[in-house]
Amino acid sequence: MMTNRDHLPEGKDAYPKDYYLTEDLSEQAIQFVTEQIDEGVPFCLYLAHYAPHAPIQAPADRVEKCLPRYEVGFQKLQNERFARQQTLRVLPEGAQLASGLPSWEKLSQEEQRKWTKTMATYAAMIEIMDDGIGELIDLLKEKGEFENTLILFSERQRLH
Repeated sequence: MMTNRDHLPEGKDAYPKDYYLTEDLSEQAIQFVTEQIDEGVPFCLYLAHYAPHAPIQAPADRVEKCLPRYEVGFQKLQNERFARQQTLRVLPEGAQLASGLPSWEKLSQEEQRKWTKTMATYAAMIEIMDDGIGELIDLLKEKGEFENTLILFSERQRLH
């Protein structure tokens, strides 16, 4: 059995130009699950994606795809998301939006571009992780193992 590092080249300059850890982790997980199912072996997979933690970076094409969504600024996005959560009744009645964000309009164009790229990059990181998890779920369904699989998702909450 291949360990999680056996397929990786030595040294940071040895990686292909388009290498992205999140995609690699998903591919390795899919390969592992495929092998276990094909061999009829019960399995436990712990898939710990590093995304979306620092450093905030993603393939340029994925970031470019996300950029237009964030050009409106964080206040507009925050207000839209808050309204959607209220409509879906995700938030308790009477919930209020709190924001410590600087006013988007008061930021320079350069600061707005920087924030837009950061938000788009973060979104791209999450999308790539989501794509890999989706492929893994599709595999489980295709192989008839989805209903026999327990999937736990956990995120670390930082308390301030």
